[in-house]
Amino acid sequence: MRPCDGARRTRATEAMKLILLVYLKVVHQIFIKVTARRGRACMLVPLLAAALPALAQEAPYLDDRSDPVALIRSYYNAIDRQEYARAYSYFSEDMAPDYAGYVKGYAETAHVALTVGAPVSEGAAGSIYTTVPIALEATDLEGKRTVYAGCITARQVQPSIQEPPFRPIQIAAATLRRSDESLDRALPSLCNSQ
Repeated sequence: MRPCDGARRTRATEAMKLILLVYLKVVHQIFIKVTARRGRACMLVPLLAAALPALAQEAPYLDDRSDPVALIRSYYNAIDRQEYARAYSYFSEDMAPDYAGYVKGYAETAHVALTVGAPVSEGAAGSIYTTVPIALEATDLEGKRTVYAGCITARQVQPSIQEPPFRPIQIAAATLRRSDESLDRALPSLCNSQ
């Protein structure tokens, strides 16, 4: 066996899982529309509805706010698992968008893949701001992939000066733009600091 065969097999397995997930989500939506028009229940709809969350949550649960990179990975893990309330909780109050609109923005997203660059930190008035370059590949329900690239800034208020309630590291700012590059080439080399 050549050294890359295992890696190729892993990528192929992940690709097949994604294709199956997208296929089942599309079939589920079609059956819901068809049965709604006919006014009849279909046994396949409840079966698909039960199977989809299990497939959508194959990525292991990750909720780590110990450093800015872990925070960003956790945020996109929540998006990938369609756990939008958890993803929303990573935003600072100043940054948080309207929740209903936020969730609606991910309605057609089946999967996200993330690449993270080297973080750059600086201190300011009792806080540490860390800017992290990222590239993100979003796959929609039809299997179309779109790449975005940019920077996310995380803020950590110095724990020793906080009073309850404690505020963990939070996403303070984000700037992402669509990229024509592939995921592995879209990662910015650096970000402008806050």
